[in-house]
Amino acid sequence: MAMKDSASRSTADSARPGASAPGGRLADKLASARMQNFVGRQEEILLFRGALDGAPGTPMVIVVHGPGGIGKSALLQRYAAEARATGRPVVTVDMRTIYPSPSAFTEAAGEVFRQDDAVLLVDSFERCRGIEEWVRDTFLPGLPSGVLVVLAGRLPRTPSGARTSAGASSWRCCR
Repeated sequence: MAMKDSASRSTADSARPGASAPGGRLADKLASARMQNFVGRQEEILLFRGALDGAPGTPMVIVVHGPGGIGKSALLQRYAAEARATGRPVVTVDMRTIYPSPSAFTEAAGEVFRQDDAVLLVDSFERCRGIEEWVRDTFLPGLPSGVLVVLAGRLPRTPSGARTSAGASSWRCCR
């Protein structure tokens, strides 16, 4: 299921009767604490910032992989904050909450087609093993050219993932 940008939720929530602006919301405090407690991953953050800025040689697709518990989801949250700070819309798809099929994936990520500069963050991508080829060869090439994609999961890309229609230099893997 795609999750809406928290910035759009906070705007809508602040208009609610009884919402208190001065003290803020618990969600805002939790997000701030997550950002303050995030450590490490400097190389991955610099790579992502370069890709956000469209720096030469940076990838359009970043793949983060490694065993459970190493902070992939926390890194995606950091990427979302970094993207929002630059004004880019963020679409988050958590594969733990949707069935791994082309139609469900397309529906969950649908907002990404409405913005040329969107950032698509896909968590638990290991659940897409059965549709990985479709994601790589059909879904990703159909995205607007300014979209930045991050796929995070426990498994590295399949060997056939080394060759893409967009070219190998458009992908970057991080552990």
